[in-house]
Amino acid sequence: TLAPQPDPCKLKQRVTNSSGANVTVRFSGRYIGGPVENGFTESYGPFLQTLPPGTFDIIVNGTFNSGLWEHQVTITANGQVIKQETTLVGGTAFNIVPWTLGP
Repeated sequence: TLAPQPDPCKLKQRVTNSSGANVTVRFSGRYIGGPVENGFTESYGPFLQTLPPGTFDIIVNGTFNSGLWEHQVTITANGQVIKQETTLVGGTAFNIVPWTLGP
Protein backbone atom coordinates (compact mmCIF):
# COMPACT_ATOMS: atom_id res chain seq x y z
CA THR A 1 0.00 0.00 0.00
CA LEU A 2 1.37 3.38 -0.96
CA ALA A 3 1.54 6.14 1.61
CA PRO A 4 -0.58 9.22 0.84
CA GLN A 5 1.05 12.07 -1.02
CA PRO A 6 2.81 14.48 1.35
CA ASP A 7 1.12 17.77 2.24
CA PRO A 8 2.89 21.15 2.19
CA CYS A 9 4.22 22.29 5.55
CA LYS A 10 6.27 25.14 7.02
CA LEU A 11 9.33 24.93 9.26
CA LYS A 12 10.56 27.18 12.06
CA GLN A 13 13.69 26.67 14.19
CA ARG A 14 13.40 27.91 17.80
CA VAL A 15 16.90 28.48 19.15
CA THR A 16 17.69 29.28 22.78
CA ASN A 17 21.23 30.61 23.06
CA SER A 18 22.23 30.30 26.71
CA SER A 19 25.96 30.49 26.01
CA GLY A 20 26.27 34.13 27.13
CA ALA A 21 27.88 35.12 23.82
CA ASN A 22 26.88 35.56 20.20
CA VAL A 23 26.82 32.34 18.21
CA THR A 24 26.82 31.79 14.48
CA VAL A 25 24.50 28.92 13.63
CA ARG A 26 24.11 26.91 10.45
CA PHE A 27 20.84 25.07 9.81
CA SER A 28 20.41 22.21 7.41
CA GLY A 29 18.20 19.18 7.05
CA ARG A 30 17.27 16.27 4.87
CA TYR A 31 14.48 13.80 4.27
CA ILE A 32 15.11 10.45 6.01
CA GLY A 33 11.80 8.55 5.84
CA GLY A 34 9.95 6.59 3.23
CA PRO A 35 8.61 5.32 1.05
CA VAL A 36 9.71 7.85 -1.54
CA GLU A 37 6.97 8.50 -4.08
CA ASN A 38 7.38 10.04 -7.53
CA GLY A 39 11.05 10.65 -6.81
CA PHE A 40 10.18 12.79 -3.77
CA THR A 41 13.17 13.78 -1.73
CA GLU A 42 13.73 16.89 0.36
CA SER A 43 16.73 18.74 1.72
CA TYR A 44 17.27 22.33 2.75
CA GLY A 45 19.96 24.70 3.88
CA PRO A 46 22.42 25.63 4.86
CA PHE A 47 21.06 28.81 6.40
CA LEU A 48 23.43 30.98 8.43
CA GLN A 49 22.32 33.22 11.29
CA THR A 50 24.20 35.03 14.08
CA LEU A 51 22.32 35.08 17.38
CA PRO A 52 22.96 36.90 20.66
CA PRO A 53 21.91 35.28 23.96
CA GLY A 54 18.16 34.71 24.18
CA THR A 55 15.45 32.72 22.39
CA PHE A 56 14.73 33.32 18.72
CA ASP A 57 12.46 31.83 16.06
CA ILE A 58 14.13 31.39 12.68
CA ILE A 59 11.79 30.69 9.78
CA VAL A 60 13.33 28.32 7.28
CA ASN A 61 12.51 30.04 4.02
CA GLY A 62 10.68 27.31 2.16
CA THR A 63 7.66 25.07 2.07
CA PHE A 64 8.41 21.39 2.61
CA ASN A 65 6.35 18.33 1.85
CA SER A 66 5.24 16.56 4.99
CA GLY A 67 2.63 13.96 5.85
CA LEU A 68 4.44 11.36 7.91
CA TRP A 69 7.74 12.36 6.39
CA GLU A 70 10.63 12.38 8.80
CA HIS A 71 13.51 14.78 8.47
CA GLN A 72 16.89 14.97 10.14
CA VAL A 73 17.60 18.56 11.12
CA THR A 74 21.12 19.68 11.98
CA ILE A 75 22.37 22.79 13.72
CA THR A 76 26.05 23.71 13.93
CA ALA A 77 26.97 26.51 16.32
CA ASN A 78 30.60 27.57 16.71
CA GLY A 79 31.77 24.05 15.93
CA GLN A 80 29.17 22.24 18.08
CA VAL A 81 27.00 19.93 15.94
CA ILE A 82 23.57 18.76 17.14
CA LYS A 83 21.23 16.55 15.11
CA GLN A 84 17.66 15.54 15.76
CA GLU A 85 14.93 13.79 13.84
CA THR A 86 11.48 15.27 13.46
CA THR A 87 8.24 14.54 11.63
CA LEU A 88 6.93 17.51 9.67
CA VAL A 89 3.17 17.95 9.78
CA GLY A 90 1.30 19.64 6.94
CA GLY A 91 -1.00 22.62 7.28
CA THR A 92 -0.81 26.35 7.79
CA ALA A 93 0.85 26.21 11.24
CA PHE A 94 4.63 26.17 11.55
CA ASN A 95 6.44 23.00 12.58
CA ILE A 96 8.69 24.21 15.39
CA VAL A 97 11.99 22.43 16.05
CA PRO A 98 13.51 23.59 19.37
CA TRP A 99 17.25 23.83 20.06
CA THR A 100 19.17 24.85 23.19
CA LEU A 101 22.79 25.96 22.88
CA GLY A 102 24.83 25.93 26.05
CA PRO A 103 28.24 27.35 26.93
